[in-house]
Amino acid sequence: MSTIFFTNPKLPVNLKSNQKMVDFHVHSNYSLDGTISVAKLLKTARKMDLGLAICDHNEIRGSMEASQQSDVVIIPGIEVNCSNGTHVLLYFKTQGELRYFFDSVIKPNKQPGAFVINLLPKELIEKARGFNCIISMPHPFVLGKGGVQRAITAGTIEQSFIAENVDIIEGINGMATREQNQSAINWAKKMNKPMLAGSDGHVIWQIGTVASEVTGNNTEEIFHNLKNSSQSTGLEIGGWKNKLTTLVKEMHLISRKEGIKILANQIKRNIKKR
Repeated sequence: MSTIFFTNPKLPVNLKSNQKMVDFHVHSNYSLDGTISVAKLLKTARKMDLGLAICDHNEIRGSMEASQQSDVVIIPGIEVNCSNGTHVLLYFKTQGELRYFFDSVIKPNKQPGAFVINLLPKELIEKARGFNCIISMPHPFVLGKGGVQRAITAGTIEQSFIAENVDIIEGINGMATREQNQSAINWAKKMNKPMLAGSDGHVIWQIGTVASEVTGNNTEEIFHNLKNSSQSTGLEIGGWKNKLTTLVKEMHLISRKEGIKILANQIKRNIKKR
């Protein structure tokens, strides 16, 4: 079980030669609400000696592009927005496996301009179990932005199903509150699930504010050790900075084609509290 420290990671840090700090939840501008170019993500990660899991919403181009270089460790990943609004994080060993999953599961259920796919979280997880991937529930108690606890309350998915089929719980999310993160940590401990952490960075100042220490010098080694992270460290951005980040995200989303329609549908889902 990963140890959680609510403190600034102060990157770069001195680690053992086979250890790496990784921000396991960041977004590029290939996400409809992302603002950071892949080039800028990589430049920032190099300065911090930080690995990245670029998990764009229903999209893999950012992860694929970032993997074309070798000096920053990239963990192939995607954040899937299900039809009821619940988010699910998926990590893969190789970009080829990520691409195969995307082509097989996401593409057939993705509609142009939509912020969700046509699968409920249980349906997505059942399909994902047939692939070589690790399934994580991000920000589970942040109900307004895809936390799975809303779906559990609504009966869309059972906690017992999560206990049996989900590998990891996100223990620290940089966009959550301390109370929400503490609830996630307690929930992970109750279910005896390992934890990882990510900034949920959509703007550049978030990158590296949250990270997990894992064993491995490359993508495949780290993938094999994701469930054995020794510790996660980070601070929520909180207060005015959180509000500013949310505003920047939403303004960026609105600027995209069909962005206003997407944001309106997102608000409707939140009102329904599914």
